Amino acid sequence: MVLVAFQVLSSAASSYLFLKRAHAVYFKHKIVKHTFSFLWLVGVGTSCAAFSGPLHDSVEIADTEHCIRIQDVGAISIAFMDPVLFDTLVFIAVAYKILTSHQMGVVGWKTLCCWTALPHFSRSVLQGGQQYYLITTGVNMARLIMTLAPTLSPSLQVILASPAVALTTVMACRVHRNLITGSNESTDVVLTTIVFAHR
Repeated sequence: MVLVAFQVLSSAASSYLFLKRAHAVYFKHKIVKHTFSFLWLVGVGTSCAAFSGPLHDSVEIADTEHCIRIQDVGAISIAFMDPVLFDTLVFIAVAYKILTSHQMGVVGWKTLCCWTALPHFSRSVLQGGQQYYLITTGVNMARLIMTLAPTLSPSLQVILASPAVALTTVMACRVHRNLITGSNESTDVVLTTIVFAHR
């Protein structure tokens, strides 16, 4: 139960960093910001559906005082699918906003994949989003496929849950750190620091 609580908290924190990315790109559009905030709250709520697993999906083996997990993938599959949907919406929205904000002319495949025609900061935002989105979507889709596989035992169906949440959290922190420090690029980028006036 404690492990599930930490998984939900970790997943919510990772999605929150991606939400703040959407807020930064759509900083003048309150409706878009509120929509993504609402979707994030829905995501946290559906992640809490994972709590139903440890509480309700086991039965006692006849007169042995041991239990076995039974197969109920409804709530778990919703909890596993929501991060994929939220990340997809945020990635598409951020990429659309950045690409439409810059006059890039004709866009080829190299420009589209490498973002070479964009300014440094916009390119860092998109490259970091690509890294996070591709890795976390891949691992979450694998987790979802294993959950929905009818031939696997219920214990094996959720075996990727902890590694998927850990990888998602690591990627969110890495992308956020790279954006702050500017280490996505080979050129040295000096970020200014905030200096407060002394009174």
